[in-house]
Amino acid sequence: MRIRLLLLITFLFFQHFGYALDVSVTHMQCYSEESGEYLELYVRINGNTVAFDSLDGQIKASILGLILIKEDNEIITADKFSIESPLVDVPMDFWSKRIYKLPPGDYKLEYTFSDLADETNTINQQRSIAIRNKVENTTSCSDILLMATVAGEDSDLPFGKYGFSFEPLAFDMLDPSLDKLLFFWEMYDLDQLSGRHFMSMTIYPGFTGTLENKVLQKHKKIDLDDKVIIVEEFPILDLVSGEYHLTLELFNEEKKQVLFSEKNFTLIQPTSDERQTMIFDKEFENSFVQVLTLDELNYSLRALAPQLSSNLVESLNTTLKSGNLKTRKYFLYSYWANVFPDRPGHAYESYMKVARAVDNKFSSHFGHGFETDRGHLFLKYGTPNDIIEVIDEVNTPPYEIWVYYDFPYTQQSNVKFLFYNPSLSGDDFILLHSNCSAEIQNKQWQQVLYSDAYNERQGNTIDGVNMQDNFNRKALRYFNDN
Repeated sequence: MRIRLLLLITFLFFQHFGYALDVSVTHMQCYSEESGEYLELYVRINGNTVAFDSLDGQIKASILGLILIKEDNEIITADKFSIESPLVDVPMDFWSKRIYKLPPGDYKLEYTFSDLADETNTINQQRSIAIRNKVENTTSCSDILLMATVAGEDSDLPFGKYGFSFEPLAFDMLDPSLDKLLFFWEMYDLDQLSGRHFMSMTIYPGFTGTLENKVLQKHKKIDLDDKVIIVEEFPILDLVSGEYHLTLELFNEEKKQVLFSEKNFTLIQPTSDERQTMIFDKEFENSFVQVLTLDELNYSLRALAPQLSSNLVESLNTTLKSGNLKTRKYFLYSYWANVFPDRPGHAYESYMKVARAVDNKFSSHFGHGFETDRGHLFLKYGTPNDIIEVIDEVNTPPYEIWVYYDFPYTQQSNVKFLFYNPSLSGDDFILLHSNCSAEIQNKQWQQVLYSDAYNERQGNTIDGVNMQDNFNRKALRYFNDN
């Protein structure tokens, strides 16, 4: 698992140093009293991926850029411009900055860059951006800007702002030449607040959305001015290569969050990787997995599946199919050591107590209880707040609806899962439908559940969705009940 991650990162790193045009585009939403909400766009051209022409004993490159900003597929802004390098002796990177005044809303940013010396050398990409509404006299903040380097305003760095000069971090990727994560953040209208406030700065492993333990954190007292500029740093030499995200939060003295922003970044740190691998391998040789039999190991790996992302499930299946004993032990230990580095053995034992109980509760002749749909989701999301069991409804097999009032995994509330038993065989319940954004959603679930009431379907058999209403037909009412 660790090796696969490093190979992926290495590929991402070196793909930026080929011959195809290589352009980093970094965006940052800001606010000013004069302009309101606006978007800053920083464009970096990799000098090793463009053609430089000779001019007066030196060389120079030129790029043609086209920025399109769309809302609901309608072009709101079209900006065509050129980016020219300075006259240099050897190829080097060069930059451009664009600013766009945009009202609050959701947009699609499309950009095309072409080498004017070679029209076939072109890059075209797009991304989604959101401009948040800044309410007058209400605290708010900018996006986070990551920087490769920062200095005083008199330096020769490409950009300047609020007394600082800086170079944005290309591709939000820290390469081995950098020893710290530098970041820039703006907070507005803090003079509308009162009392003591402090800022919390945290680095977590994984991109935003992952729920893992923090790896670095620090705090700072904040003065309540109308505009507060934050330029801070984290040392990163002890972090291993991988994906991370930075969160910046402003809290009041009651520890209530006032402002929040987050930013993904990728780190390449071979020295730390080598050191960590040596420690990791030594700990592995003395870990809890060494006493597991092959049967215990396979059972533990299968029980782990609900905790894994889809790409790691593929790795797990490959490990179970063709991996030798050491490979299987390494996979199991690697997971628990990464999630709970302080006590991986304790975390494993605690989890397996639950997995064995789930296996027993949802046991099926098709496999282990935690491999059934109900067992899998129980291990993945925990105990539901409510379970509605229906075994005697007319024209339908037995079914259950699981309800989770709060669902932090997808930032939803009142999430429901509907399982049914079409085979009428023991506890062979299958997930038919849910309103969870990360799981199966079957718009024809009513017609599937009530398939025995064929004549009461609404619409045709191909895209029909609903059933005729019936006093004894309860599933829809249960599912829609808030």
